[in-house]
Amino acid sequence: AYPSMLSVAESILTNTRSLEADADLLPVKKVITMIDENPLNPSLAPEKPTVVATSPLPSGARAFSTVARAGGFSRVGPIGSRSFSTKSAPQVDKAVTPPATGTKAQSNGPEMIANTEGKTDPQVCPVSAYEHARAIGLNFFTGVPDSLLSPFCHVVATEAEQDHVIAANEGSAIATAAGYHFATGEVPMVYLQNSGLGNAVNPIMSLAHKEVYGTPMVVVVGWRGCPGHKDEPQHVVQGRQTVAQLESLGVSTVIMPNDQDGAMESMQQAVDMARAEGQPVALLVPPKTFQPAKKAPVEISAADQVKPTREEAIEALLTEFVGPNDAVVGTTGFCSREIYESRKRLGQSNESDFLSVGSMGHALSIAQGIALAQPDRTVWCLDGDGASIMHLGNLATTGALSSSYGQLSNLRHIILNNRVHDSVGAQPTAATYDGAVDFPALANATGYAAAGTAPTAADIGPALEEMNSKVGPKLLEIQLKLGTRSDLGRPKTSTLDAAVALKSFLQK
Repeated sequence: AYPSMLSVAESILTNTRSLEADADLLPVKKVITMIDENPLNPSLAPEKPTVVATSPLPSGARAFSTVARAGGFSRVGPIGSRSFSTKSAPQVDKAVTPPATGTKAQSNGPEMIANTEGKTDPQVCPVSAYEHARAIGLNFFTGVPDSLLSPFCHVVATEAEQDHVIAANEGSAIATAAGYHFATGEVPMVYLQNSGLGNAVNPIMSLAHKEVYGTPMVVVVGWRGCPGHKDEPQHVVQGRQTVAQLESLGVSTVIMPNDQDGAMESMQQAVDMARAEGQPVALLVPPKTFQPAKKAPVEISAADQVKPTREEAIEALLTEFVGPNDAVVGTTGFCSREIYESRKRLGQSNESDFLSVGSMGHALSIAQGIALAQPDRTVWCLDGDGASIMHLGNLATTGALSSSYGQLSNLRHIILNNRVHDSVGAQPTAATYDGAVDFPALANATGYAAAGTAPTAADIGPALEEMNSKVGPKLLEIQLKLGTRSDLGRPKTSTLDAAVALKSFLQK
């Protein structure tokens, strides 16, 4: 093995940077995969997926080529020549630079990022994109709405009707698309944000992969955190890993340009590749690609006028019911931002709050963990209808912990139900349709001690008081009217500082 390790060291010094391959950090097995031949088992090396772009690089960007070899790949540097430094590099975010037409891509260092922020305007018409998708045989659409894809999602939701399913989560969307393909032989389209790739990994690998059930589909991925574009911390982390993540799944990727002709070409290319490879192909959509969709003004019915907005409901809870020693877990999206703003407006501290910026659908599980560890502390989970539906099985876990072990009497699960995915364009959820999702009935069926609904702000207090006598977790659905302030801010505290403050509060 000693000669092989020498070869590894030589390869590192020749082909990479210490930022990517610090000998003190990488295990030997991982380092071995970086050299041309895997001495452990060269016959097991997978074929490398392709990552292509259909338009030239943005100004200032540089293309890198990747040579597929047994056991991994060789980093050959930019097209042309360039020496890689073996000195210690600063600890900065790595990112992916879109490659030039027809070339493969790899993870590049920060100095290779093309900053296109503010330099381009969206050029791709979402209506034309939908019509083109239909023309090239994409006749079924399913997915989870995304802010970058919102203009396209609005058109799909309006035009596709029964050929469209807004899925509970991204994995379910992959599975629904697979079932459609089995029944029709057609290539379906799945859409999602790159933060949802984690949910999609299981069915991509164990259902749709070409070596399992060989299921072609085009997976349109909103590329939040795309290198060269400013974004929130959680999206930056996901964005810089997106191409590498897809590559690790063996999924080929096409990057959609923001010009009309190039975008149409990229869609055709993705369909052709999916058919040829017999498995999912990702169509990555960077920020500022789709032109904004024209949105009709939100109409609030007379019946909904008596309902509070989400922010009004949150402020009522923080003012009248959440105690100074209680912990609050806020779900992803506008909810956590409104908790932050309400606390500030009320002169209250945020140290007892966990304000989710990602991990959609997992707020209840986070609250469960806190409540189990500190049974004498009341823990509030402020959840949304779309987020709750995304991982609805967590209700069953909550009920089981109560029924089997008598735990979680200190958990208050609040469903803030406005019946849409508000922060990504007010796309419908399963709760949009009357009678489709009855959250109190679900809570009762899964073992919650008590559950109820507050159709107006005035009903929140009586409903909570009625539940307090019950032993076990409680769920209250607060029905909301649509509406979010246009000037809603974001938390000024970093996520790391917020985590330190919360742990200090909980552990003191």
